[in-house]
Amino acid sequence: MAIPDPITLLVCDRAALDAQGKVSLVGLFDVIWTAALPSLHAELTVFTQVRFHEPGATRVVLEAPDGTPLAVGDGCRATAPGKTQAISTFTNLTLPVAGDYVVRLIASEGTLATTSFAVRSRQ
Repeated sequence: MAIPDPITLLVCDRAALDAQGKVSLVGLFDVIWTAALPSLHAELTVFTQVRFHEPGATRVVLEAPDGTPLAVGDGCRATAPGKTQAISTFTNLTLPVAGDYVVRLIASEGTLATTSFAVRSRQ
C-alpha cells in the first residue's frame, strides 16, 4: 500500500473554487486573537492537496491543545492515482482555551501532515 504524499495543508478564513478548478484562499493565519475564552470562531477553512498513488481518502482533524479532537472533516479523495485537492470548512467552531491547536491530515496509513495555529487572549 503506497502512502499518499501531502502537498499542501493551510488554514484560512475562507476558500473559493472557480469553474477552472483554481482555488482562492482568503485570510491565511496562524494566530486567532480573542477577547474571551471559550471563543466562537465563525468560519475556519482547511485547504489540502494530496498526491495519491492509488485510490484513497484523507480526513482533516482539528485538535485542541490537549489533543482532544474538536472537529473532523473530509479531506482529499481519489478514485485513481493523481493529485487531488479539498476544502474543509468548519463553522461556529468553539475554541475552548488559549494555546496551540493542531490540524492533522490523516489517511488510513496514519498522519500524513500537520500544521498548527494559536489561540491567544487580548487581555
